[in-house]
Amino acid sequence: MDSELQELQQSALAEIRRSRSRIDIENLRVRFLGKTGAISLLSENMRNLPKEDRPRIGKQLNELRNSVARELDERLAALETTAEAEALVGLTKRCRERRFASAACIR
Repeated sequence: MDSELQELQQSALAEIRRSRSRIDIENLRVRFLGKTGAISLLSENMRNLPKEDRPRIGKQLNELRNSVARELDERLAALETTAEAEALVGLTKRCRERRFASAACIR
């Protein structure tokens, strides 16, 4: 199960970094953290583990869950910042083309 958790973490983080939109992020959130997501399914399988392994695996699962959630939030913030910057550049360009004639261009 240890290697399965590591593989899942590497896979999840790689997919999160490749995401390009808010929709991608939300789909990944459901896929990994949702009720029937990969991490939730692993949590349900905890009852099949020997008692002595449960605390260690439980801790790893919680760290994985927190890591994936944090990475999703950071990627979403980065995408939103990029989108805002692109919108601002586009607005500035349009204002220059129109010679600041639009109400949106008034400072």
